[in-house]
Amino acid sequence: TLFTHVIPNCLGPVIVVATVALVWYFAIRSLPDYDATVDLAGIAEPVEIVRTTEGVPHILARTDHDAFFALGFAHAQDRLSR
Repeated sequence: TLFTHVIPNCLGPVIVVATVALVWYFAIRSLPDYDATVDLAGIAEPVEIVRTTEGVPHILARTDHDAFFALGFAHAQDRLSR
């Protein structure tokens, strides 16, 4: 009947789908937004961080200080999402 056969047989797939959806949701939320524009104190000139499809950062800056600051920012983006 309904409560002894149908509901127990449907409950397993529903739990699996709900678990996969929750794991996907929390995994996506933890990733940094690489396309965002961020205004930070501590740099003198605009800096651009371009990432390859593999996620490798390439930093375009006019001064060494700004490049090192951007490198630290890129490291923080990668490490804080773990």
